[in-house]
This record gives sequence, structure tokens and C-alpha cells, in this order.
Amino acid sequence: MKTKLFVTLLAVLILLTLAACGGSPLNSAAPANDRTASPRGGGTATTAPDSTETPADSTDEPQTGGDYTMEALLELPEDDADDYVYYEADDGNVYITRTSGAGEIAVIPSMINGKPVTQINRAFLNNNRIKAVVIPETVTSIGDSAFQANSKLEIVVIKGENLTSIGEQAF
Repeated sequence: MKTKLFVTLLAVLILLTLAACGGSPLNSAAPANDRTASPRGGGTATTAPDSTETPADSTDEPQTGGDYTMEALLELPEDDADDYVYYEADDGNVYITRTSGAGEIAVIPSMINGKPVTQINRAFLNNNRIKAVVIPETVTSIGDSAFQANSKLEIVVIKGENLTSIGEQAF
């Protein structure tokens, strides 16, 4: 019961923080299958439209931009470990300290070198490229200033209920 209450309060805190910073945590103007994303600055990830739906526009060009849904983000594969600077702690956990990826979307890996990623520490501080981030269920702690000063961050998806602490000015 405490965990569900904590997760609910955490989600409300994140949404309020994003709203205060001018971000839009969710934009449901278009269905999820009309969304595309440019993960890691590379190609385009799209969700296939249902055969019964009519496309929003008549061109074959994919939509781009920061109009992401939680469902679409959850379908993306995890980033490569090479997209991050990390520390392998003596306790068998991995702490991400910085991102070296250049894309709009970060799908943080749950495991690096066979060890769980449990902390995010200042990894996205002053990162003005990132628009969406997916945090795996292995993460238990988001450190101080982990996502601070991200003017373009619009949506944060936290998988699972294992997150137990969020540091000061994390968002």
C-alpha cells in the first residue's frame, strides 16, 4: 500500500514539475499509432497503424517531433550501454553518471555487463536534447540534479514500483 501511494505521489510530483517548467507530460491529441520518434538521433521508430484506421494525413512521410505517448515509448528497445558513462559499484549495481547519446529519447538499459542499473546520478543534467526518458524497473534511486535544467523534457516513464528515492532538484 505504501509503495502504491509513493509511486502515485511521485507521478504527481513529476507531472507538476514538468508543468511548472513549461513541459507537457502527456499529449493525447493523436492516437499512439500516429506517433513517431527519433530515438538516439538515428532512424525513426514508428508504430504500425491498425488496418482499420485511416491515416491522419495523405502523405507517406512519418510524423516527427516530441509528440510521444507512454505506450509508444514502452515499445522502444533499451539503449546500448555505450550511450552512457556509468560506474560499476562493488555492491554489484551500476550507477549511470552521464549520457553520451545524442538523441531525443533515452531508454535507459536495465542491465549493463550483467549487472542491474539501480541509480541515475546527474546523467541528464543540462541536457537540452532529451524530450522523453524511460526509466527501467531496476532503478531504485534518481539522484540529485539527475534531470535538472532539461528545457525540452516532456515525458518521463517510470517502469515498475521499485523507485524509492528522488534526490533534490532531480527534475
